[in-house]
Amino acid sequence: MEFRGMKKEKSFISLLLCAFLSLSNMIPSSAEEIIDGETDETEETVLITEEEPGDPEVSAEETLSEVSAEPEETAETADPENTADAEETEPAEEPVILPEEPVEETAEPAAEETEEPAEESEEEPEQEEASLFAVPEDFEVSPGDQEGKQELVDNQVPEMLASLKEGVDYAEDQLMFTADSMEYAEQTAEIFGGTVISLKNGVAVIQLEREDVTVSDAVNASIETAELPLVEPNYYITLEPNIEDGEYELYSSENELPEVNDWDGWVNDVFDNPDPWLITPSDNNFQWHHDAIKTYAGWNATMGSSDVLVAVIDDGVDYNHEDLAGRVTMLDMTLDEPAQSSTFGTGHGTHVAGIIAASVDNGLGGAGIAPNVNILSLNVFAVDVNYAETADIISAINYAIDAGADVMNLSLGSPIFNYQYEMAVNKAYYSGITVCASAGNSGANLKNFPAAYSHTIAVAATTLNGTRAYYSNYGPWITISAPGTKIMSTCVNTDDPTDNAYYQIMSGTSMATPVVTGAVALYMSKMGHVSPDEMLKVLKKSTVKCSSPQMGAGIISIEKMFIGDKAAPEIGLFDADGNYVSDLSTPVKEGYYLEIYNADAGDNDTIIYTTNGKKPSVKNGSIVNGLIYDPEDVIELDEFEQNKSVVIQAAVMNSLGVLGAVKKVTVKTRVPAPAPLKIKTVSLNLSKVTLTCSLDTDEETDLYATTLINTAGISADLDTIAHQWLSSNPAVATVDESGHVTAVGAGTAKITLKLLDGSSKSAVCTVTVVQLAEEITIQGQDAAAPGGSAVYKAAILPSSTKNKKVTWSIISGYYYASIDAKGKLKVVSGAPEGQEIVIQAVSADRGNVIGTKTVTVCPKATAVVMMTEDSRAVYNKKGLLSSIQLFTVDIDNADMDTFAENQVKLDSLIVGNDIAPVWTSSKPKVAKVDSEGNVTALSAGTTKITCKANDGSGKSASITVKVIIPMSSLNIVIGDSSIWSVGKTLKLSNKFACGNTYGKPSIPKVKWSIDQVTYEYDDAEFDVLNELGYPKDWFKLSGSSLTVSKNAEKAMDLRSGSLYVTVKAEALDGTGYTAYQDILITGTLNGMCFEDPYGSGYTMVNDYYDYTFYTYLYSEQPVNFQITSSNPNKVGAYIDYNSVEESEFWIMRNGRTKYYTGYVYTVYYFTYPNAKGTVTLTVKAMDGSNKTAKLKLKVYD
Repeated sequence: MEFRGMKKEKSFISLLLCAFLSLSNMIPSSAEEIIDGETDETEETVLITEEEPGDPEVSAEETLSEVSAEPEETAETADPENTADAEETEPAEEPVILPEEPVEETAEPAAEETEEPAEESEEEPEQEEASLFAVPEDFEVSPGDQEGKQELVDNQVPEMLASLKEGVDYAEDQLMFTADSMEYAEQTAEIFGGTVISLKNGVAVIQLEREDVTVSDAVNASIETAELPLVEPNYYITLEPNIEDGEYELYSSENELPEVNDWDGWVNDVFDNPDPWLITPSDNNFQWHHDAIKTYAGWNATMGSSDVLVAVIDDGVDYNHEDLAGRVTMLDMTLDEPAQSSTFGTGHGTHVAGIIAASVDNGLGGAGIAPNVNILSLNVFAVDVNYAETADIISAINYAIDAGADVMNLSLGSPIFNYQYEMAVNKAYYSGITVCASAGNSGANLKNFPAAYSHTIAVAATTLNGTRAYYSNYGPWITISAPGTKIMSTCVNTDDPTDNAYYQIMSGTSMATPVVTGAVALYMSKMGHVSPDEMLKVLKKSTVKCSSPQMGAGIISIEKMFIGDKAAPEIGLFDADGNYVSDLSTPVKEGYYLEIYNADAGDNDTIIYTTNGKKPSVKNGSIVNGLIYDPEDVIELDEFEQNKSVVIQAAVMNSLGVLGAVKKVTVKTRVPAPAPLKIKTVSLNLSKVTLTCSLDTDEETDLYATTLINTAGISADLDTIAHQWLSSNPAVATVDESGHVTAVGAGTAKITLKLLDGSSKSAVCTVTVVQLAEEITIQGQDAAAPGGSAVYKAAILPSSTKNKKVTWSIISGYYYASIDAKGKLKVVSGAPEGQEIVIQAVSADRGNVIGTKTVTVCPKATAVVMMTEDSRAVYNKKGLLSSIQLFTVDIDNADMDTFAENQVKLDSLIVGNDIAPVWTSSKPKVAKVDSEGNVTALSAGTTKITCKANDGSGKSASITVKVIIPMSSLNIVIGDSSIWSVGKTLKLSNKFACGNTYGKPSIPKVKWSIDQVTYEYDDAEFDVLNELGYPKDWFKLSGSSLTVSKNAEKAMDLRSGSLYVTVKAEALDGTGYTAYQDILITGTLNGMCFEDPYGSGYTMVNDYYDYTFYTYLYSEQPVNFQITSSNPNKVGAYIDYNSVEESEFWIMRNGRTKYYTGYVYTVYYFTYPNAKGTVTLTVKAMDGSNKTAKLKLKVYD
């Protein structure tokens, strides 16, 4: 079709305000939605000015002159002939009021010449508009209305409103405003000539009844007239139909579920009934986001609390869903009064709620981030209507505030600023609610509201390889990122609403947002309610790096949220009767004690405390300084030296071995009762003693004071004097309160009697503990040849045994052999084959620990051969087993289910005898082997497994076992490169993601190949060209580089059909994982340009231009683009792929015109407060050409 005079009915807010609800359907992903091409670089300047009476009219020639002065323009883009056309089509008078920002600028209209006329021009319209509405003398505008009016002006709302269509983009004849009473609402309705039709949660809607007043009239008058109350349109927020990606699978749990794999993960160790989508990492439905954000680390502390309430403002939540039932309260906010509803929209809200709070360990579906929290679902989408009204969203926010929500999820948004919407979000913030909102799915550095409001957590989406999802918005206004691609969660079966066991995969910033919301809810479940400001600090420091720029603080990490973030415990002082004592400055009395309580300790956490003045410390999960506090016990202060200051410090060590905040208190021990005399001399009955310990018994002894003389030379009774018995090393010897000493382990300890009478006297006994032998194992070969010899060693346990000497003897078969004092066995030459000789070793320290070993007489082996039936084995040129690769875990793979991937069974052939060999591993921490040759992998690395004949022959065989960490899954992550141009090379090397559930993969490499080439006709019929012998020179795959030849374009009509090449990635780590991706091939892109409304000599013919906040981009080929604003804080933009139409256009370069048949895209752009200056929008074709087109916007006051 010819594209001239393109003025079409366009639902502007349906496209701009549409709450995208950031669904996967809003993510341009299919070939029909987005297709790439290439173009030469062009640049266009649009001057946005506010015309004032009395100003010299800016002519087309002046405009062109100013445009030509821009340094980025070239002669190639100039077209004087086109200037005349622009003069004819440029609107003569259509003022656009944009905010002012003090920036340097050239060619700005002189302000002094136009100042007086400008004042006159502003007064007349205001008087005319104000005359439409009569304001009662006693009426008072609500506080904040004037500020709101200025906000609307700053954000260009009046200008944008002029391009919107009543009844399509906002409710016909309806005004929305905030009202704290029906009286105020009715007064406002009377002023504008309407009737109040709704007042819910502080949001009023009136229906206009005057035929001479439009919504636009009322809103503009409201903004321009100080005496009028602030009103706004009741905007529609549209939810488009869901578009499924064909590679995603949908499941109802009533159908057959994937086989549950028993891999060595903590899910199977902890849960009794693991959820299917948590079990098998290679499954397409696996909830990979839990691994990405380390949800499991948070679950060590809490699984969520029913005390936490999460408000989900969306299209409803299926409260009967099997994975949510019992924890959802749903209200329909579109009704006159909020009430429960049995309709759940498209399932978007149910999907969001499941990501936050789906149940865990119930054998159903997957799990939410915070499985035990409660959901308050507030549906703002009316039944059978695909849009929400702003008034209902604001009402829902106010309802959530009154309901006491802790956190709020808004997976919806719009690029249009709305003042009363922002005020509602601010009210939630000041009420203590953390508000999380989606960044939007435009794939641009474009602000999206409410995410871009100052008191909102703006969430961008990442994909499986930790980069920005191509559809996700980005920019300096993003707070944080989270996984948003291929997220499996609860959903609604729109074909069968009674199916309460339905699940679906979706993608979008709508999915990333509840990941963060769930993390916030999980954190509050453990820490209690947290203010939005404090929660923001926690989130920003709890991230890992996102490899893409402008994605906020990084990707959320729940592990970091909980590591080292344990609150300090409380240390309380109590008297002898158990009463709390707040005064810590006064010395305590007898019987006082300390308790450590109300600690932020979970079931797997430990409280560590010290009394030595040093802080508790741990290293690698082990205590370096401190003692473990028993919650059932107390710290008795009577045990400390009297009349001293004691410093107690305590902290919680979490299950990961990390300490939290430290609590420190200082108490003064009791002052001893006045004693007539202090002790001058003290001594014990023993100054040193040696004890023994063994498996059977630990020696004991008693210590007591033999000398206790006071300063008067009189003997005293120890029972009358405060004292304390202490052991310097309880691991060696312990002492009780009566001086009874018990040996524990080998070593030396000092037992001290410490007097607490103020004399500081003490007496010490040095205790040496000697470890006796408890077990003897004889090590050496199991067989010996006639006339041969063998040396045996006695291994004595424990290793701390002091006397390791043994006495050797033969207790059976002594006619055929002898053994000396060093354990050397000699077999007589005539010993019969098969004769058993039993040797014995007896401990020398006390003679009651014995070890024995049986030695068999047999010929020596002549060779050892290792074998296995495992198909993974590798053999050398001689046909002998040489190596095998194992995984650290047993993965679930249908192609490899005949054996466990982390184990191998090795067999042996001992040539010459049948004595069982000895199996050893050179690195048992990498892989261990038992006496039967069963090898089990433990960690990544390489080890040598040796099978040695146990007969003294020295014959052995060895193989190399390499243990790797396997991929847990394989996905192709091609993003907006899924459409490619002929003649271009696509680098696939970074277009895949390896799952890391088992740890960082050891071999993160793949092999690429072309799997299939198809041509699909417009009638949906298709040919599999590789079955028809397509020319091989169309596609060339060299390593990971796919080159598309232009021969494909010459041979195939790419206008009347679609050419696809399917690439295949195969894991090279032995997992057998494969992934496939269809790539749409487009023709050569020779022409791409923006429209040129001012005739500045650029690119196109178009005899109609509507001066509004959108323009058009023309492309010869249907192309994927990336649009970027040079200053997103001033101007943001995005491309609407849903409104693509075919078009004819022409481009003139160097005086030559070339016509194209192609496609036209709508580009929307938005200015923000203080946007004065020049901003360039750059569109880049993502088809491999990397060609760009530019649109320069120069914003005046």
